Amino acid sequence: MKKTIITCLLLTVLLAVSVPAAFAQATRELSIECNVSGAAVYLNGNLAGYTKPNFAAQLRPGTYTVRVQMERYGTFENVIKISSRPVHLSINLVSDVAVQQPQGRFNLTVTTNVAGAKVYVNDASVGTAPLAREVERGNYTVRVTAPGYQDYQVSVNVTGNTVVNAVLQADLLQLTVNSNVAGAHVYVNNASVGTAPITRQVDRGNYTVRVTAPGYQDYQVSVNVTGNTVVDAVLQATFQQLTVNSNVAGARVYVNNALVGTAPITRQVERGSYTVRVTAPGYQDYQASVNVTGNTVVNAMLEANLVSVRIVIPDGFLDDSNNRDVNTRDGNSTDWDFTNRNSRYQIRLYVDGQFSSNSSFSVAPGRHNIRISSGSFSFDADFNFLQGRSYVLEPMFSWNVR
Repeated sequence: MKKTIITCLLLTVLLAVSVPAAFAQATRELSIECNVSGAAVYLNGNLAGYTKPNFAAQLRPGTYTVRVQMERYGTFENVIKISSRPVHLSINLVSDVAVQQPQGRFNLTVTTNVAGAKVYVNDASVGTAPLAREVERGNYTVRVTAPGYQDYQVSVNVTGNTVVNAVLQADLLQLTVNSNVAGAHVYVNNASVGTAPITRQVDRGNYTVRVTAPGYQDYQVSVNVTGNTVVDAVLQATFQQLTVNSNVAGARVYVNNALVGTAPITRQVERGSYTVRVTAPGYQDYQASVNVTGNTVVNAMLEANLVSVRIVIPDGFLDDSNNRDVNTRDGNSTDWDFTNRNSRYQIRLYVDGQFSSNSSFSVAPGRHNIRISSGSFSFDADFNFLQGRSYVLEPMFSWNVR
């Protein structure tokens, strides 16, 4: 009787979704559950041990050719990929016992680690895995497909009962991480993968992405990768710029009542609320509350302190018979009512060329022109008023004998 070709049946292949080697470099377990004790296990052609009836080994991430063989049993051989999770193979070695088949026809059996995967033989759909078909002796192309997995394809020469064990690998997807800070460090599941911007190939699944940079708060987000995924990490600076300008050069700047320098000035501060005060001699203090959430500018416009001035006309120079709108302040001088424009003897007051209806007024410190006019007569003078003082001006009219 013609010796039939060895038949092996893979009952189940449990291959968990893995993380590419770029993200996980620790060893992972390969476990084999076999129906026969004493079968030799070869990894990439090297003897790794024997089934008892089970076998286990710690392997680094990578691709391995697994072969399990035993005298008088069919040989099992397949290619697996070790990633971030353990791989378990359940192997059923078939005894080398002849099975009567119609002459020239043999069983072609296809199994897979993805239930319901579609099976094509010579590009013709023949059903879903696992399945067995009788075929004629000859060469065949077997292709197995499933959504979210890379196609598996192999050419087989059927000269006896033949088993194809299709281990489908999940499609790798792109995970791209961008950042507003060039060169920021990127971590995926706490493993450093490079600097932004960066793109990595990953399996479908959940990932924690963390982006860090000196002087910035860490950015972290959880993403569920079901397709090509982009993470735009906007890092917030730990410190922000607080700039204070002033219309008075050299004005002193206080932040939360602490002197920090003179305007213009820029300081690095943390996010939060601050009170900014700007002072300068001869000017009123400027104060503002600011909430710093980004780079912030305060433009402090200081206003000069005003000087009080009062104009009085000595009583001896007034003609009370024609001017009655007076207000006696003391026994010697009088405030004049400059609003009486209908008076024939009206006295008019001008401050820096501008008419003033009041004998008491305020001006900024510095030089000012004061003019009094009445009829055809005009009298003026320049005065330098100092900050922080009050002034009383009395025009003194006298005769000069020549």
